[in-house]
Amino acid sequence: MISMVENNLGISILPEMIIPTSKISFAAIPLESDSYRTIGLAIRKPTSLATKKFSEITKRWVSFELI
Repeated sequence: MISMVENNLGISILPEMIIPTSKISFAAIPLESDSYRTIGLAIRKPTSLATKKFSEITKRWVSFELI
């Protein structure tokens, strides 16, 4: 998406975390109000032990961050 914006092929709404890591050649204008997104975790069954552990750790981390 960034390359399309850089080539004047449109506009995009990007997460703030992507801006500092990119060498941008366009204007980054913050939105006036806070925006939020939902992130999901899709896991195919049967799952490996590593996948189960990753899922458990991720769920605990998200729960901790929301407190």
